Amino acid sequence: MPRRFMQGLHGLVPSFLRRGPLPLLTIWSLILALPAHAGDKESKEDRPPVATIVDVAIENGALTARILWTERTGDLPDKVKVVTYSGKGDVLESAETRPMPGRTTEMKLFKSLESPWDTHWRLKLRLEHDEAVLASQPLAVTLDCKGEDDECELVVSPGLETTPRVVQVSEDLDEALTLLGKESPDNFDMVKQVSEKFPELRGEALVLAHQVSGHPGQPGGCNCTWVSTPSYQPVGAGRSLHATARLSERSGWSGPGAKHWMNAHAKGKFLSSVHGIEGTESGSTQVKLDLACRKTLYTIDKYVRILLPDGTTYVLHIVHSVDGPCSPGCTPRFDHQGRITGVTSVGGEHRPGNRANAHQTGRYSVDGTTLMEFTATQGESFDRIATHTTSGFSTTGRVDSTGYVFVRGRWKSASAYVANGHAVSIHGEAPCLPDPDKESAAIMPPGTLRGIEHEESLRQTIKDFFWQWYIPVYP
Repeated sequence: MPRRFMQGLHGLVPSFLRRGPLPLLTIWSLILALPAHAGDKESKEDRPPVATIVDVAIENGALTARILWTERTGDLPDKVKVVTYSGKGDVLESAETRPMPGRTTEMKLFKSLESPWDTHWRLKLRLEHDEAVLASQPLAVTLDCKGEDDECELVVSPGLETTPRVVQVSEDLDEALTLLGKESPDNFDMVKQVSEKFPELRGEALVLAHQVSGHPGQPGGCNCTWVSTPSYQPVGAGRSLHATARLSERSGWSGPGAKHWMNAHAKGKFLSSVHGIEGTESGSTQVKLDLACRKTLYTIDKYVRILLPDGTTYVLHIVHSVDGPCSPGCTPRFDHQGRITGVTSVGGEHRPGNRANAHQTGRYSVDGTTLMEFTATQGESFDRIATHTTSGFSTTGRVDSTGYVFVRGRWKSASAYVANGHAVSIHGEAPCLPDPDKESAAIMPPGTLRGIEHEESLRQTIKDFFWQWYIPVYP
């Protein structure tokens, strides 16, 4: 039977909980025992993030990141390191930049994509200052192939954190494989059938085949692979929420996914008529984790030419299989954890002719069932966490959020602010599988634009969850 648990998180998990594994209910019991003032540090007025990664793409021979810096000069460090990590956790490249208040900086990294097939086809981009992480974005690396005989090029997109033997596919490829698997379950040639029916996904299918071939399992046996699928709305690196009206302005950023911050301000002006601005922003973050099992009928060798960003070509050998159905002999168990946070603030709403409204909503669901939903308004906030256990061969964890601000000013100014945060994690276990395939972890990166302290709090929530199974994770 599925199990659920939900409780408010009143503050950061104390350091003694991080020294070793504790049973899940023990951890929650200790959290419940925390004094009410334990979260005072977290309840301070939030500021816009010091840095926001607003775009990552491969341009002009390099991995190109664009970073938007806060306008608050006092919040900015003198220098920031832009670091890329491989899927194995190794540093690939590091460069320094000087933040420019209110400006967007473009950074080019030329060595980060030299051989992504050797590092699980994934990267992590981080902005670091001393020991602090100012911003972080995991990236999925895949191929864009124009035709069966054409050269393929590398492309990047927002990804998720997983344990090493979990492969990642896009939402589009996941839907295509589900459809094609129903059409020909007994003799499934993934690369061929995707190339014929969904040619735009051929490159992604080749990358998936390469990842699966990295741990082929037992010849002739029922071999299983953990497959993760992230989904973000808004997609890409997100979007700006900036807008202006007469004597009013709205600023903010949304995405990728459910995270956002938004601030609205209406200036006061003597003998002015009423003026104002409003905004609504919604988003979602979802992670899907499957256990896909197959019996290899035979294999096919392919040699794929990859045009690298520096202009050179690499020929990648991929062994992909033609498969039939099989059953692994056990049903996987999935353990979920979700944390949602929201904060609001208003100012000047009580002055004659003024109005200021702020609403922030967060919802966490598992397999379509809502486990918790909260709304904060007019200076309120929420910070809640829930767990859930289920079984099957596929599961999803999802966070949806909506923020709303409205201000109207006349002689005096008015302001409204909303921001949120979330953490979504899934632990999968299939006891009939051999190590190291028995367990898996799929983690969406901590989603918040509320600042460094809050992001670190979300990150620690994820670490503590997986440490129950002695799984070290580095979200």
